Amino acid sequence: RHELGPADAQNQPRGGRYLLETAVEVRTPIYKIFQSAIFWDVGNVWQDEPKKFYANLEHAVGIGLRFKTPVGPVRIDAAIPVTESSNKNIQWHLTIGEAF
Repeated sequence: RHELGPADAQNQPRGGRYLLETAVEVRTPIYKIFQSAIFWDVGNVWQDEPKKFYANLEHAVGIGLRFKTPVGPVRIDAAIPVTESSNKNIQWHLTIGEAF
């Protein structure tokens, strides 16, 4: 999400007015408080209203580990973009609490 959409002269995302994002995630119990996850994320950001938004959506797939703590779930994810226009570096994410 933070790397999508229109970019400035330094190729840094500058945001947009329209956002579309969705995800599918499958979790599997591992042991007690631990779960594994696989996911597929889809979306993009546009400055102008997209005429055919489905034509330039970005896709990423990944795996993750979930574990329950007294302060809420902790998520550790590794994802890789799969769209031709994306850079193919693995992206790591750490989240505390539910992702919405």
